[in-house]
This record gives sequence, C-alpha cells and structure tokens, in this order.
Amino acid sequence: MDGIFLKNMFVFDGKKIQKMRKHFCITQKQLAERLNISQCTISEYENGKSIPSLENLYNLALALHVSIDYLLGVTNNQEAVQSSLDLTEMERDFLTIYQSLPVEKRERAIGLRDG
Repeated sequence: MDGIFLKNMFVFDGKKIQKMRKHFCITQKQLAERLNISQCTISEYENGKSIPSLENLYNLALALHVSIDYLLGVTNNQEAVQSSLDLTEMERDFLTIYQSLPVEKRERAIGLRDG
C-alpha cells in the first residue's frame, strides 16, 4: 500500500495532494507559495518522502478544498466538511478566487480593503 502510516492509524497518501492540485490546475510552486513553504516540500509530500506537519496538513486541506480526513485516508470523500460559517455562494466563489491568487496579489487585495 502506498503512503506513510501515521501512528498505525492513518495512511497519508501524497498522491491525493497531487491529484487535487492538478484538479485545480495549480503547480507545486503555486501551492507552496500559498502555504508559505518550499516547492521541494510539496514535492516530498506528493512523492511520499515526507509528511506534513499538522499546520501544513490543515493548510493543504483548506487550499485544496478537501477534508483532513481525505488527506489522511480516513475517507475517500474529497469534499471538505462545511465550516460553521454560513457563506453565500458568491462569498464562497470570492474566497476560492482569493485563495487561488499568488501572495503578492492577495496582499494587494487586502491593501485595497484597507484603503
């Protein structure tokens, strides 16, 4: 079985990161920039050479719109668990677009908000 066992309970499979990254048409470098980590680290995750910290696992799940359970192999359901925030469809679309921006453009967008 591919993947890395975490305390004999879960199997982290980096191929799921790769699958979802490609689904959203983003490069390893773009994903790495969003998470403020190196492209090499993303490559190591995807190739099963390293496992993400809890913080990076959480951020990967957010960036890839999946649940942590999916990344840990607890479920094959790719859908992220809905947050307690009640966002409209337009707000979710805006958030998705914002998350897809490179860091510089995110900072510029926040700057626009701050006036």
